[in-house]
Amino acid sequence: MQGPVTIVITGVVGATDLSAIQHAFRAAPGLEFICVPAGSRLGKLQWLQACLQAINPETVWLANHHQDSVAVSAVQPGQGYALKYLHHGDHHLCLGVFLSFGEHYDLHSMGFWNCRDVLHHKENQYLPLIVADPGLDSAKARGAPSAEIVSCTAAGKNKIEHAYWPDYADVIADVLAKTGGKHLHVGRLSWLYRRKIRRALARRQVPSSALEFIPYVPSVARFLQERQVDLYLASFPYAGARTAVEAMAAGVAIAGHDHSGKRFLGAVDMLPVGSCVWSTPDQLMTFLSANDTVTLRQLGCQARLHYEKYHSPESLMKALQFGVNESGFPPQPMPRPSDELDAALLRSAQFTFSGVLKRRGLRCFRAVKAFLSRFR
Repeated sequence: MQGPVTIVITGVVGATDLSAIQHAFRAAPGLEFICVPAGSRLGKLQWLQACLQAINPETVWLANHHQDSVAVSAVQPGQGYALKYLHHGDHHLCLGVFLSFGEHYDLHSMGFWNCRDVLHHKENQYLPLIVADPGLDSAKARGAPSAEIVSCTAAGKNKIEHAYWPDYADVIADVLAKTGGKHLHVGRLSWLYRRKIRRALARRQVPSSALEFIPYVPSVARFLQERQVDLYLASFPYAGARTAVEAMAAGVAIAGHDHSGKRFLGAVDMLPVGSCVWSTPDQLMTFLSANDTVTLRQLGCQARLHYEKYHSPESLMKALQFGVNESGFPPQPMPRPSDELDAALLRSAQFTFSGVLKRRGLRCFRAVKAFLSRFR
């Protein structure tokens, strides 16, 4: 990082805890955070453009929320700075994707190949999504593989508590009934959903001690190593791309769910070779039957190699300094069999009366939130 860096936060989509951010980056020299003053979107836009003129930056990195019209409108061609658009909106309709100037960067294989092959951004560039390397000391210190599989999922209720089939509660209960092992859940779930999981365990006569809830850990990768996890079961229906990278960094095998509606949501195309990609619980059970803790650790070694090549801090530094040529592009998406009837049946299982009410309520909440944000 050369010269001072200023990060401007528009606040268009919600309030920002500036003091918490400043505390988190207190050790970073030459880094300044600025919040755009409250006001209308037009007022924020005018303030932000004046701020850019005052700062007179050499480079502007646009890392906007996918609905942040102010940030996208503020950058203009011919202003004396190089624009680098960071496309991290994932599966959302993301403002700024079709800016006619500047460089376009994608952070993972799904986004990179979707922008290149579907959106026809032939000049887009790959900028690796990374996590800090936890090191391999803990992984090498692991004892001999046991007979019981230790699995783990790291996600909050926003990733899991949805009207979707298969249901996370039932799948976790099936996994524990199959392996006789232990499952660790990192992240906050509602009391009602935790109770739902325990009831699913009871129906399968799985002891409640087989499941452990951990609200928060500072590093998922280190946690996976410290707890001797054999298999990372990615959250569903919404997976976490960054958390999958944490599992790769820890050298842990991954099982990812292929979302029945949109492949992006499962993030399975960024998983290492050998990972389990499942659509129905039966496919996941088949994978567990065919792999014990010994083979899972071998798959974990492949995951670690994938991390070192595509998602390590070193790969990011090389990409920033030299760019990424075709030999360094992430693997292309895996072929997906096209069975429209099967896909329709899977989607139909997701639509329940309560699910429709929840989605309607969520849309109303977002509409009210968007309206109130105009006055911030």
